[in-house]
Amino acid sequence: MSRLRATRTVVTLFWAIPLAWLLLAGCSGPQWEWDFREAKRKAAASNRPLFLYFNDWIDPTSARMQNEVLRTPEGRELLLDTVNVWVEVGIQREIAEQYHIRRAPAYVVAKPNGDPVDRYPGIPTLDAFVSRVTRAKERAVPASASTSSSAPSAPQ
Repeated sequence: MSRLRATRTVVTLFWAIPLAWLLLAGCSGPQWEWDFREAKRKAAASNRPLFLYFNDWIDPTSARMQNEVLRTPEGRELLLDTVNVWVEVGIQREIAEQYHIRRAPAYVVAKPNGDPVDRYPGIPTLDAFVSRVTRAKERAVPASASTSSSAPSAPQ
């Protein structure tokens, strides 16, 4: 096989595998964005927290994070009300640097404007992930900010 053909094969696999996973995951779970600017715009427009997942397609620990946490029913359900961004650290280095992520896997929960609320490097247990992300989402968009000021308050 020529060097050019081998390079094309590697590049094709590099994009095809994560893209296939994103498409399949989007069918029955949270939607994932690749474009960080677009994700921030969507988060601001809908007043939803950002969830940034930092992946390294070549590192087996990233695959473990996906299998043991993100693809579980609990993990998928938890990310249905966030704007989710898939960040490949080898390609989108500037985003990783902005959030002080040195290696994948890692995740950040941020306010709709992109300000970080929680950051976790490595692979958490599923229970720890659910607990931390739930608390971080509440801090990112407090309940009072997500309800309309014109809505009547509950009697006390």
